[in-house]
Amino acid sequence: LRLQAVVDLDAGTRRHARHLDHVRGNRKGELCRFGEHFLLNGRGGLVARELRDLDNQIAASVASIPVNVRKLMVYHDAWQYFGLRYGFTIVGALQAVDFSEPSPREIAAMSTQIRQEGVKVFFGSEVFSSDIMEVLESESGARYVPDLADDRLPGELGSAEHTYKEMMLRNINIIVKNLAG
Repeated sequence: LRLQAVVDLDAGTRRHARHLDHVRGNRKGELCRFGEHFLLNGRGGLVARELRDLDNQIAASVASIPVNVRKLMVYHDAWQYFGLRYGFTIVGALQAVDFSEPSPREIAAMSTQIRQEGVKVFFGSEVFSSDIMEVLESESGARYVPDLADDRLPGELGSAEHTYKEMMLRNINIIVKNLAG
């Protein structure tokens, strides 16, 4: 492995880099983690610039959402990192750590929490049971949007859109469209 740079990335870009590293692996031209630094080879400088650009694009998009509606009820607790970085309040996560389906009591508690927090929209993905989400939507009065992704890249393998950056841009577009209204 021939390294060309060692870069200290800001906290948000490090989170994106860790995810990119996880999704795409440590292949040539990718990132290798070393403590709080990332060793960049091949296209490393370009990857770091792309991640900083993505971070800036997400932040600019979030700025269009009124602060009082920046509340996320999401399907997976990994989204709390996104929330912390971009100024969202994470009301809750719908999926248990062990991936079990919530009990009727848990669904009722989630519904109550959604109403109490004034959440108008909650987000999920195709990997989470839509039956549960439909019940929660009916009981809470909030609208369910099932389109977020966290590990499934858009487009076909090898296409220009089959990237982490495109996945995250699609996610933020979905969030903005549904929260900024």
